[in-house]
Amino acid sequence: MAFQYQRDCYMQGFTTSVVSCAEAELQLENNVKKEKVKGYNIKLKDTILFPEGGGQPDDRGTIGGVSVLRVLRQGPDAVHFVGSALQEGQEVQLKVDWERRFDHMQQHSGQHLVSAVAESMFGYKTTSCPLAAMSFNIQGNMLASASEKGTAIRVFSVPDGLKLFEF
Repeated sequence: MAFQYQRDCYMQGFTTSVVSCAEAELQLENNVKKEKVKGYNIKLKDTILFPEGGGQPDDRGTIGGVSVLRVLRQGPDAVHFVGSALQEGQEVQLKVDWERRFDHMQQHSGQHLVSAVAESMFGYKTTSCPLAAMSFNIQGNMLASASEKGTAIRVFSVPDGLKLFEF
C-alpha cells in the first residue's frame, strides 16, 4: 500500500483514522543530552507524515492537535510517536510541519544533483548523505585513488539563499 505522502508529497493536511494506540517509550536526543520519553505509538489508516528512511529524516507535525515527535517505518506500517493517547477508530486531522518537510525535500533533491555532478566530473561515488538543519554532508569515495577515500562535499545554506560548496 502506498501512503498518502507518497501519492502527494505537497499535501499539508489530511483526515484519517486511528487504527491502534499503544504505550511506548522513545529515546530523544536534545543537543548532546539523551532522554527517554513516555508516550504512545499510533498507527493510522493512512498518513501524510513521512517516516525516517532512505536518507531523509522523518516529518514532524500534529495528529488531532497532538505533536508528533517521531515517525518510523515498521514493516508495512508508519508508526507515529506522540505524547498523548488517541482513541482507536477516532477520526483525526493530520498537519505537516511544512517548513521542515520542504527543507528536507530541497536538501534531498539537491543531494541527488550534487552527487550526480560529483560523480560525473570528479569520479566521486556517494556513500552516505545525512541531512541536517543548516547543511548536509555527502560522503563519497574518489575512484581514481584509494588513498583519497572519505573526501566529503559539504553544502551550506546561508540566510540570503545562496549555497556554498566545500570539497
